[in-house]
Amino acid sequence: MAGIVSFTAVCQAQLVNVAVLQHQGKISAYYSQEAFQQAYNAAEDGDTIMLSGGEFTFSGKFEKGLTVRGTGTENAYPTIIKSAVSFYSYTTDLKTTLEGIIFRSNTNVYNDSIQNSLGKIDFVKCICSTVNFSIGNNPTVQSGPVTRFTNCSIYKLYSSEKSRPSATFANCYVGPLAVWNSKASNTYFINCIIDWGTDHVYTSSYKYAPFTAQYINFINCIFIASNNYSTVDSKGDLINGGYYVYAIHFSANVVNCLGVNGYYLFHHNSGTNISYCDELDEIFVRYEYSYDEDEDIEYFSDYHLTSSAAAKYLGTDGTQVGMYGGVSPYTMKVSYPVITTLQADSKTDKNGKLNITVGVDEKTEDE
Repeated sequence: MAGIVSFTAVCQAQLVNVAVLQHQGKISAYYSQEAFQQAYNAAEDGDTIMLSGGEFTFSGKFEKGLTVRGTGTENAYPTIIKSAVSFYSYTTDLKTTLEGIIFRSNTNVYNDSIQNSLGKIDFVKCICSTVNFSIGNNPTVQSGPVTRFTNCSIYKLYSSEKSRPSATFANCYVGPLAVWNSKASNTYFINCIIDWGTDHVYTSSYKYAPFTAQYINFINCIFIASNNYSTVDSKGDLINGGYYVYAIHFSANVVNCLGVNGYYLFHHNSGTNISYCDELDEIFVRYEYSYDEDEDIEYFSDYHLTSSAAAKYLGTDGTQVGMYGGVSPYTMKVSYPVITTLQADSKTDKNGKLNITVGVDEKTEDE
């Protein structure tokens, strides 16, 4: 089992940041906040890096095909990457999976048309403060890694105007979109919460940011809108602080979605089987908002639907719309066993052996 675990280490009563690298059957361990960086530098495509709880730093490009496992975002001692991480793909063979990690700073995914390669990057059960899809080397065609987010919470999501990501968000919470008119026809949101309920996106620097969803596909999603708008103009478009709030472009593909306080989100898009409700408490069992000023992160409820809403608002597959329907109902429980404690004696015994006691949480999402 040592080959598939993630570490939360407690050594000699001191919390220790640990990165364990698995390379072709060989195990190497690195320590300190730079341990993730050190393990990455030593890793080769196909390797696995297991991170303990604690805060880690990273610099430079992430461009290797690795599996990186954290302790899980709901762990008492979670794995946190506190610096920005920029992901690149230069070969079609790239396959990277990151699970159970909190990305406290920017998570950047770059297109790169010069290399004209895709590759694959999967984020599973992660929390991302900000995700940016950005251009690299001035791409003129849709390119860059095929990126999938499953059971993730993303509090801010951006895509530059020329960036056309091949991205799927499945059973995720996604905060306000600011895609700057990106024509992202290969971008899908499936069974997601799309939350325009916060007001920080409606500022002068994002005048047209909510005019976002050109050619994007929204399927079985729930949209939440703020009802703190200033006025409605003669055409029925919302104006907030002097700026137009269009939100869903007419070119977007919207199927079996629910708008909560969100009629005007669809003012330019008739969609297919769109439903509306003006009351949050008729849809969600609990809808709460909190803000961590120190970390600049917003936290929301778990978005479980009431029993009546779950029965009434159904997606294309007959399950409830939103995060808890579909084929991958939202859960942040990681898919692998996690070492919860690692207690080592201060010195070896008379035979030169070091006694170590290990505690493992073997419960996974499949159980």
